[in-house]
Amino acid sequence: MSSQPPWPPDQPQPHGQQQPWGQQQPYGQPQPWGQPGWGPGPYAQPPANDGTAVAALVCAIASWVACPVVLAVVALFLASSSDRAIRESGGAKGGEGLNRAARIIAWVHLVVFGLIILAVVAVVVLAVAFGGGSSGSSTGVLGTVR
Repeated sequence: MSSQPPWPPDQPQPHGQQQPWGQQQPYGQPQPWGQPGWGPGPYAQPPANDGTAVAALVCAIASWVACPVVLAVVALFLASSSDRAIRESGGAKGGEGLNRAARIIAWVHLVVFGLIILAVVAVVVLAVAFGGGSSGSSTGVLGTVR
């Protein structure tokens, strides 16, 4: 019996046939089959989000639940401050999308809150204006007034 493999290791194997046990392809030789070589290198990590941008978004969302106008205004100020910090970092910080979302949520909240206040004022004004009777007493939203 010959201890030599049936073909030299520096030549590629025919498709579907394995190397004899213990034999490896020399470095630099193409692999005839099996697992591909190492993939592309690691990707660069995106910059970390600015903490103020996260706080702005949290305040904007929380303004729908607690302290309606106050937290929305705080979110707008925090988003402006965070934008400035992100620009000055030269790309070391991220969070522009968080700031944009915080601004949109805060402005929508302020507009909706303003519309609700206007609607309540309009209902009260209309109730007082058209609630009067001819007998000298008025029964309106607030009850009977003599």
